[in-house]
Amino acid sequence: MATNGNENGNGPAAPMHTEAPASATVKIVSPAGFDWMLTARDVTVAGLLDKIAQMEEYLLRHDWSASGGRQQASQVSGDGGRSFTAESLSVSVQEGQAYFKVKGGQFTKYGVNIWPEVMEKSGFNMEEINPMEPPNIAGMVAHYSEWDHEGKTRRKVTELVAA
Repeated sequence: MATNGNENGNGPAAPMHTEAPASATVKIVSPAGFDWMLTARDVTVAGLLDKIAQMEEYLLRHDWSASGGRQQASQVSGDGGRSFTAESLSVSVQEGQAYFKVKGGQFTKYGVNIWPEVMEKSGFNMEEINPMEPPNIAGMVAHYSEWDHEGKTRRKVTELVAA
C-alpha cells in the first residue's frame, strides 16, 4: 500500500489506497436468505473475468443465488418463485412492432412484459396472433423475474404455463 506524507511533516503518513483498474460487484443471496454485495477487483480485465468465473462456480456450488438481473430469471422461472395468475394479454403496436404484457394479480393495471420467444415456448404461434384480438390467457400462471436497473424495478415474464 502506498502512503502519502503529511504535508507539514507532523504525524504519521496517511495510507493511500489506489483503485483497481478493473472491478465488478454482484448482489447475491446466501443459502440462508441474506442479501450480500460482493466485489471482485483485479489489475486487468482478463484477470477480473477469471476471478468472476471462479466466484460464480464457488457460489453456485455452495447454493448461493443471484439477487437480480438475468441470472435470476432462470432461477426463478417455474420453481414456485415469483408468479401471479394471468387475467389478460395486452398488446401494443409501435412502428409496426407488437409488444406484449401479461396483466393480472398485482400487475392488473400496467402488466409485465413478455417477449415473443417466451410466448412461443408457452405454445403460442406468434405469426397467428392478431394484435387486435390477443389470445385468452386467463387463469394461466405467469412466472417472472424482477431486478433493479438504474434505480427502477424491472420485470419480465419468464414462463407462462397452464394452472
